[in-house]
Amino acid sequence: MPEILFPFNGKNRGYPTSKQPQATAYDLLNVRPRHDGRLRGGKRPALDKWGAGVQIGGSTEPVVAMCVVSTVN
Repeated sequence: MPEILFPFNGKNRGYPTSKQPQATAYDLLNVRPRHDGRLRGGKRPALDKWGAGVQIGGSTEPVVAMCVVSTVN
């Protein structure tokens, strides 16, 4: 059975999954290498909440409108 290594060399989409270079992965999501005295893999820490409810940051004004802008090429 082949040994499965953590992808310390990061994401590499230049090769098909079956021909990935050593210690790379075709697709990664929320992982990173950690260096606390030794090299090992781990999940990325969660983001802290910013603001409370409908308020943004330290603002006292609520969000009243949001929009999404996209372009068509």
